Amino acid sequence: MSGAVPAGNTSEDKDLEKVLAACHDRLPPPAQWSAFAGYPESLALSVIDAIWSVGTRYAITTGVINRYIAQRRLRGGDATGDDLTDLLTFYNQLGGIDAFIHHIGTRNRVSTQPGATLKGAAVQEAATALLGLGINTAAQFRTAETTDLGDQARAAWTAVPGQGSGVSWRYLRMLLGLPDVKPDRMVIRFITSALGISEHSLERERAVQLVCAAAERLGIEPPALDHAIWTWQTTGHRAHDSISQAEHLKALAHTFIGAAFPILAQQRVIPASVFQPFIHVGRDYAGPDIMHQPEFQELESALEQAYPGRFAEPLKRRHAEFAKHYVFSFLEAAIARCALGDGVFEADSPAVARSADELIDVLNSDEYTLQCCRAVTHITTTGEEPVQIGEVTIYRETDTPDLVERAQQLIPAIPTAFGGDLPFIYAPPHALLVSTAAVPQGDDPYAAGRRASSTINRFLLLARLLHAGRINPVGRSPAPPPSWPKSARSHGRSTPCNWAPSLSASCDSPPTTRRPSPRSATSSTQRSSNATAWRQRPSTRPCTGTTARTKKATTSNASSTSPPPLRLS
Repeated sequence: MSGAVPAGNTSEDKDLEKVLAACHDRLPPPAQWSAFAGYPESLALSVIDAIWSVGTRYAITTGVINRYIAQRRLRGGDATGDDLTDLLTFYNQLGGIDAFIHHIGTRNRVSTQPGATLKGAAVQEAATALLGLGINTAAQFRTAETTDLGDQARAAWTAVPGQGSGVSWRYLRMLLGLPDVKPDRMVIRFITSALGISEHSLERERAVQLVCAAAERLGIEPPALDHAIWTWQTTGHRAHDSISQAEHLKALAHTFIGAAFPILAQQRVIPASVFQPFIHVGRDYAGPDIMHQPEFQELESALEQAYPGRFAEPLKRRHAEFAKHYVFSFLEAAIARCALGDGVFEADSPAVARSADELIDVLNSDEYTLQCCRAVTHITTTGEEPVQIGEVTIYRETDTPDLVERAQQLIPAIPTAFGGDLPFIYAPPHALLVSTAAVPQGDDPYAAGRRASSTINRFLLLARLLHAGRINPVGRSPAPPPSWPKSARSHGRSTPCNWAPSLSASCDSPPTTRRPSPRSATSSTQRSSNATAWRQRPSTRPCTGTTARTKKATTSNASSTSPPPLRLS
């Protein structure tokens, strides 16, 4: 944009000059701006768009609008001219709010608060409120603008759950052709970056004033400048702003969940039980039912564009990664968190938000930590704290589910390997042996997994030689590389207790992506030296068995001859 901006004297004038300077530096000339169309003849579409677009990715709103238009066309109607009577009649034809959400909308809510009103319900309530005031068409809405009826309409609208801020009201006016600005996070972010202040320190009304004043100085309508700012923030700016990109991906993730949860609920996959919270694609639900949804495809495409280093040309890579595997892992992690948390299976729930944050954190990591865990019997530590022997860490069992919980802390993906049945072993004492390897992006994760497993094998060999007996490994769980994607699925051996024959999605805790602290290489001689400090007693061969039942029985019958456990300190 061109044109000199005279300097102002007051702080308000200086703020305006900064906004104008930002418009000049960042936005293309007004002649290149895309037009802001709205729905000047359809109050129905305007109400849907105004409510659905607040707090969600606009691509979701576009999907809702397109489905509404298509369904109205199938019934012989023209949505571009629909009034509120047409909208409410359509609700009734479909069967009410739930049916409208299922066929047209998404399960997004008006806020992230648990139990907040669904957007589909808010649309119906807002339309009913305006119609009750005698406002049915777009023309009637514009006519009421300068009358007391306009004030009553605003009060009725802002009384609808989630609309109290007035953001959606201002956007409704814009969609119907009235001059206004929608002070959403995109506009707020643009203004605050121009002023050099935090987003929390700028009030919405002040943002509206600055955009309107800048539009007047530029000789354009406020909605045109608002739309230009929004376009820049959501497209051109996002590629250079990691915060905007992360917010964009999180919004798409929430939108995808809003589309996937109703499908899984209809198939009775969710709500998942707190006792069986871990589901798996291909076993508990069909992948194509989710993959064919436009919200899945949009999230997958956005991940591929945002992380070309991971996903570009996967067939030419030795260790390919696919964005769709991350999307399925994200879905299953969200379901597990919802089941284990408050049981609220909604797109805007805290459990989904945590899973979306985890997804971005994993994708932003240049290196991940591979953990190889193996449960063993007849070995423990003398104290509660874990013991480090060379490259192996020994965690003692303190309670029955302790080893599973510890393994899940180290490998968030591990629970889905259980297929709903948590492993059970009984040949106390038990311990968890853990070997860790850092795997830079692009390296062979399977080779790293084999090295970590071999480290534990060497440790067990030394332990058996020094203890003159046999320590029984009952299960092993090498981590999938990295913690999230399904494309890198480990291939652990089935054991007598069937511990983790395979691994997949992340579940209840964020993946380990921190760089491990450097450790010096420990030779076998050094490990043997460390092992001589272990407390030992005279031992004979420990009891073993091929099943948990035989182990328990043999332990009971041979307690007088079984060797004492190996205790490490």
